[in-house]
Parts: sequence; structure tokens; C-alpha cells
Amino acid sequence: MMVAHARGLVALLALVPAALVAGCYGASTDEADPMAGGSGGGGGSAGVSGSGAGVVGTDGGEGPVASAGASVGPEFPEPPTEPPEAVDLLFVVDNSISMADKQQILLDAVPQLVRRLITPNCLDADGAVVGSTDATGACASGEPEFAAVTNLHLGIISSSMGGHGGQICDNAAGNPMLDDHARMMGSVRSGLTSWNDTGFLSWDPTGAGSTPPGESDPAALITTFQDHLRAVGETGCGYESTLEAFYRFLIDPEPPLNIVQDSGVSRPEGIDQIVLDQREAFLRPDSLVGVIVLSDENDCSIINEGQGWLVGLQTNAGAPFQMPRATSACATDPQSECCRSCAANEAGGPPEGCQALSSDPECAKGTLTVAEDNLNLRCIDQKRRFGFDLLYPIQRYINGLSALEVPNREGSMVSNPLFVRDGFVRHPSRVFLAGAVGVPWQDLADDASLSGDGLRYLTAAELQEQNRWELILGSPDSGLLPTDPLMVESTEPRSGTHPLLGVPVAPSTSTDPQENPINGHEHVSPKHDDLQYACIFPLVTPRDCASGAASNACDCNAEDVDRNRPVCQPPGGGATGTTQYFAKAYPGLRHLELLQGLGERSIVTSVCPKMVSGEGVEPSYGYNPLTTSILELAAPVLRGQP
Repeated sequence: MMVAHARGLVALLALVPAALVAGCYGASTDEADPMAGGSGGGGGSAGVSGSGAGVVGTDGGEGPVASAGASVGPEFPEPPTEPPEAVDLLFVVDNSISMADKQQILLDAVPQLVRRLITPNCLDADGAVVGSTDATGACASGEPEFAAVTNLHLGIISSSMGGHGGQICDNAAGNPMLDDHARMMGSVRSGLTSWNDTGFLSWDPTGAGSTPPGESDPAALITTFQDHLRAVGETGCGYESTLEAFYRFLIDPEPPLNIVQDSGVSRPEGIDQIVLDQREAFLRPDSLVGVIVLSDENDCSIINEGQGWLVGLQTNAGAPFQMPRATSACATDPQSECCRSCAANEAGGPPEGCQALSSDPECAKGTLTVAEDNLNLRCIDQKRRFGFDLLYPIQRYINGLSALEVPNREGSMVSNPLFVRDGFVRHPSRVFLAGAVGVPWQDLADDASLSGDGLRYLTAAELQEQNRWELILGSPDSGLLPTDPLMVESTEPRSGTHPLLGVPVAPSTSTDPQENPINGHEHVSPKHDDLQYACIFPLVTPRDCASGAASNACDCNAEDVDRNRPVCQPPGGGATGTTQYFAKAYPGLRHLELLQGLGERSIVTSVCPKMVSGEGVEPSYGYNPLTTSILELAAPVLRGQP
């Protein structure tokens, strides 16, 4: 049991008793500070945070295990045969450093998505596009692909969820963007307008969808939404809690006002009425709900109970704090009973068949070193490295997007606010998750896209049929790594050959940023504070990292030149310098694990676009392939097809 196990650590981490009991906080240092969104800071525990990780309650305490469209306990109604009355789209945008370039690309895609929803394509008898609907929703020729959406909510929340009782990303640092509380962007950034001061936007051209009426001017809707997106920024927490952010906003029956640490234990404090009010206004009982996640790093959704705060603990009583080691068994099998923390309380003896902690050679080494436990990477592969997991298991989010009941703060099962509202039960087919995350677009594209100019992402069913999940995710439950070596989380240079393209991983000595067409080449991490990249893509405008104003958001500062990062080399090749030519992304394994778990209600795309030049309207430009995939999934629902 995850939280019970973590709470047990309070009495057993004799290695750092003051850190766990007194909770003395020291000043933050400049070294690899995730508060500033440092490189690789948002990782996740690859392959150890699934249902097998264990959490409080029956079957992990996260409610009945429910796959896409399935339920346990209370039952969903039959699939609806009428179109939904409304569409509610929630964007979850990573606001850590390095996200500005990706946010700009999303800005260009927003008009394509909104215009297509409110003025759908007109199709001929063969399904070919012959135009768009007019202001009345009619076609000059052909038929609309679906009825124009006249009741649309658009909202944005960020990935910053505060310090969870720890030091890193604590608002006491003077940056309010470190904790946006999963509240709508229009309510946490100044100078933004929103519908009825709710923090989100409403499209309501008929005036019948909301009181007061929402926006009726398409251009104004798009411009205002882009203003909200620009306001997200990139100065948020480097421990990106993208999954917990949408869970708190849409699902958590009692969203916490704060997470505090008391006597060595994290706990939620109070209930955030602002989130509840915004949820009440945003979600309609009979809407199609879409969650769209944009992030270039792995998810780091820290548990709000037990020892979750240790993830953000940097110093204790003025001395550096390092996490405890894991037993030797964790290196080869994190799911083994013998894999546990070297600081575990085993007064009753070790698990059957396991050697005592006092005899374990790894435990004899003491706590981890800075090189083994860099703050930037404290969310990475926790079970293997520490012997316990302080991130919420992915099953929590699968259940949240699939099950009629979820646990409240006390662990009792209650109605899921996403599905049960005012006596109406939403069918799972009307909830989908789309992700633009750290994975090469080549791993997700159809064959024609690999050899031609266009880009079509495979559907969830096609990903399954073509065994692409083994390529991009591996098997987290069994500990198998992805077969694409670029999707393996590692501080050390990797090796191998890409299974689809047949190209090898380029070495960290390369001076050609395009030697490998996906991630350039491996780089050096002398402080073990940065992961290797999953993918890179050209910046439209290279960034001068020698400028003081730009340095904090750059990967090519003067002190980083010796890392030989491909993003810091000219496109034609050459030595690294202080100009950044490419943007990068790290493996988004936890995002992918959730998307796989949702089956055909998921859309998997890359945060590294195939095409970044052009006018922004080309189908393959930027994140336009993402919007196309969203619309292809939504179209049958908007037509009322079960």
C-alpha cells in the first residue's frame, strides 16, 4: 500500500530523522533548481507507477478498475444516440521552462480547432471536403460533417501544483506561478477576461447556451483564448503535475486548498471552493469533454499524503538532503517483493525470501549521492532508485476518466463529478484525452507520413494493432523498456537502433545535430542532472542564450557548452555554442501509460512537430495534426453515433 508504506517511513528513516520529523527547511541553492524548471525536472517513474505500485484502499484505493467504456459497481447508461448539447475542452499546459516554443505552436493550432468546431467542414457523398458551413450552419454543397457547435467552453490550467509540503516550488519563494492550484488561467493571471469571471471562455452565438450569454464573435473568441494561452508562461514549477492538475479540476471530490507538511507527513488542508465553483460552471451534464495535455517532460504528480513532500526536500537544518537507496533487487526488478527502501522499518524481519537490509550491499552504501539523486530528476524511476514510489499511480487517472466512483479524502467511494451531475450520468464515450507529449512523431505516424510530406497520427486502435505501444512505452507492469531506445529515460548516453527507421542512436561526441533525424544525438550530463532527449525540432527563430534576459529559459548557456547538446549546434553541424537552434522533449512515459490505459478514447501525438515552417494553416504544420486527430475522434460523437 503506497501511502501506508510511505507513512511507515516516518518511524524508520533513521538516516535522516530530522528531515522527516522536524521538517526543518533550509534555503534553496542554485544547483539544478527544479523551482526554475530545470532540464529534465519533470520526469516520472518509468514503469513503476501503475496499478502494481499500490495505494490506499481496495485495489489500490483509486476506485474500481475500469477500462474504456467499462464500469464496476454502479453502471453507465447505454451509449447515447443523440449529439451532445455542449462541448467542454480543458487544456492542461506545462508552464515550466522550455515550454514557450511549444506554447507558441499551440497558439497557431487553436484557430484551426475552434473554427472547425463552430464552422464544420462540408462533405460530398464520398466524404471529400467541399467547403465549410456558413454562419447558419448550412453548406452551399454537400452536408456538414456534424452540426456546428453552438455551446462551447474553453479553459486552460497549468501543470504547476506547488510544493506538496516540500521546499521546491513552495510559493514562499515569491513566484505565484509555482502553484496555480489547478484553477482556470483567467482567474490566476491578471489582465485576462473570461466568461462571467469564471476563468474560462464560452462560445454562445445563439445566446441560449448560458446566462449571461457567451461570446458570439469567432475572432474575439480565438483572440481571447490565445491571450489565456500566452499568459500560461514558462516560470512555473519544474515538477510538472499535468495529470494531477486535470484530476483536481475535473474529478477530485474535495480538491485541496493547500498541501502542508506536518510532523513528517504531507496532508491536504481545506477545500478549494474556487476549483469547485469553476468546475460547476465549466462542466455541463450532457457535454462532450476533451482533456488536451501539452508537455515536453514526463509527469510528476506527487502524492499529497504521506512522504510525498520528500520529492521537494532539498535541505534539512541547513544540510543537503538526499533520498535513501533502494535494495539490490530494485535494480533488476522494481516489482519484486524484495525491492524496498533501505530505510524501511523491518523490525519484524524482511519479506520472505529476501535478505535483510543490513546484509544488502546497496544499503551498505548509505544514502544516495547528489549524482544519484539530483533534484532535477527526483521524479524519475523512483521505485528502482528509492525502493518506494511517491507519485500517484496511473490507475488513479484511468479510473478518474473511466469510473462512476472515485475515493474522497477519507477513502470512501463517492460519485465521480466528471460523470455524475444533476441526476445525469455521462457516458465514457463522451470523455477523451489527447496528449502532445514527449515521444517522436515518427513512432506514432502512418507509413505514408514517414516517407511523404504529410503527417497522420495513428489512432489508438492502430497503435495497438501495429504494436507501437511496445515501441514507445514497453511494458511498465513487467519492467520491459520501450524498444525505441530514444524513449528510455537515462542520464547516460544510450545506444541501439530505431526499430522503424533503422537509424542508430548517435553518440554524445557528434557535432551534427541531425545525425539522428529524431533527437540529433546523445549529450553529456556531467552532474547527472539532465536526461537524454526523446526528440528535438528546429526553432523558427534561434535563441541567444548569452543574453541575460534569455539565459534562464535557454539550454545553451555558457556553462552548458561542455554538455555537447544537439540543440546548441547549428543545423549544418559544428561545435556547441550559446545559440539555441532546436527545442527538445524528454520521454513522456507516464502520459503514454495513461493514454494506453484509456484505449480508443485517447489521442497520442508528439510535442515535437514534424513541420514548423509555413503559414500555420498547412495540415502538417505544428500541432495541426493534433487538432485533426481530435476532430476525427469527436466527429462521430458530435453526430450522435453510439
